[in-house]
Amino acid sequence: MYLNKFIRLLIFFSFTIVLLSACKKKESQDTMELKMLANSYAKQLDVSMSDFRSKTQSLDTKLDWFYDNMIGVNYQYVKDSWIEMHNEYSEMGPFLYANASINPFISFNNSAGLLVTNPSYIDQTLADATSGIIPNSTAYPDLTSTVLANAHLSGSNENVALGIYALEFIIWGEDNNSAGPGARIPFDYENFGTSTKARRKEYLRLVDYAFEWDLADVDLDAFKTNFYNLDPEKSLEYMLSGFYRFVKNDFAHKTIKQPYDNPDQKYEESQFADNTVSSIEHKILSVRNFLYGDLFDSSNGYFLMDYIKLKEPELHAEIDGLVVELENTGNLLTLSFDNGINTPSERSKYLSLYNILIELSDAISQFASSQGLTNL
Repeated sequence: MYLNKFIRLLIFFSFTIVLLSACKKKESQDTMELKMLANSYAKQLDVSMSDFRSKTQSLDTKLDWFYDNMIGVNYQYVKDSWIEMHNEYSEMGPFLYANASINPFISFNNSAGLLVTNPSYIDQTLADATSGIIPNSTAYPDLTSTVLANAHLSGSNENVALGIYALEFIIWGEDNNSAGPGARIPFDYENFGTSTKARRKEYLRLVDYAFEWDLADVDLDAFKTNFYNLDPEKSLEYMLSGFYRFVKNDFAHKTIKQPYDNPDQKYEESQFADNTVSSIEHKILSVRNFLYGDLFDSSNGYFLMDYIKLKEPELHAEIDGLVVELENTGNLLTLSFDNGINTPSERSKYLSLYNILIELSDAISQFASSQGLTNL
C-alpha cells in the first residue's frame, strides 16, 4: 500500500516537472519572439523617423531658397517639399499614437500635428481679413517665436498657430475654389517692412523654426531605452496600441469619417494643399509596412503579422484579407478629396475605406484581448 502511494507520488511529481518544463519552454519561446518583434519595431521606427527628418530638412532648405529669392520656381520647390514631408508624416502614423507615457511623440503631436480648422486665427480669410495674428499688428505688434508659442491653442483648441498644417496654410493660403488648392502666389510675401505681406513671410519663417525644434525634441534614444526595459508583454501592448489608435482614431475617424459626416472643408486633413488623397494612400502604405515589414528584407526582421500568425492563425488570415481590401479600395479613388466627399459614387468608396479600417482595428483589438492585453 505504501509502495503504491509512493509510486503515485513519484508519477505526480514527474508529471509536474514535465509540465513546468514545458511551460517554461513555452514562456521562453514567447519571450524570444516578443523581443525579436520589439527589435524590429525599433528598427522600423528609426527608418521612418530618418525619412521624415530628411523631408523636413529638405523643406527647410527650400524655404531658405525662397526667403533669399522669392520667385515662382523657388515657391514651387517649397510646395513640393511640403507635400513630400506630409506624405512621410502620414507613413509615420503607426508610431505616433501609442497609449503610454513613454511615447516620444505626445508633445510633438500637440504642437506640430494639429489640423488648422480656424485659419482666420492666423491670417486673412474671406470670413475675417483683420483679426488673424498676421494682419493684426495691434494685438501682435511683434512676431517672435515666443509670441507664436503663447498664441498656439490660446483660448480654444481650434486656435492652432504652429505645426505642419499651419505651414500648409501659410504656403498655400485659403482654399476658396473647388478645382484645386489654395492660390497663394510669391507676391503675397515681402522681404522687409511691417506690411501684412512682410509679416506673413516672417510668420512662415518662425513656424518653420518651431516645427524643426519640435522635431528635434523627439528623443528616440531615450524612448528606446524605456521601450527595451518594458516587460515583453508590455512592449507588445505598446506596439498594438499605437497601431490600433492610428487605424481607428486617426485614419478611420479623423481622416475619413469626420469629413464624411460633415462635408465642411475645415475637417479635411489637407484642405489648403489638397494633399488628402495622397495622404490616404501613404497611410495605407504605412499599414502594410508596419504589419509586414515591407521596408525591410524579409530575412532581416520579425514583424507583427509573423507573431499574429504564430499565435492566432485565423485572425492572421482575416487581417491579411482586410489589408488587401484596403489597398484595392484605396486604388479606386479618382477625385480630389473635397470633390470626392461630395460625389455619391466616390463617397461610397470612402465609406468602404472607413468600414475596412474599423474592421481592422477590431481585429487588432481582438488579438490584443487574446493575449490578455486591454490597454489599447
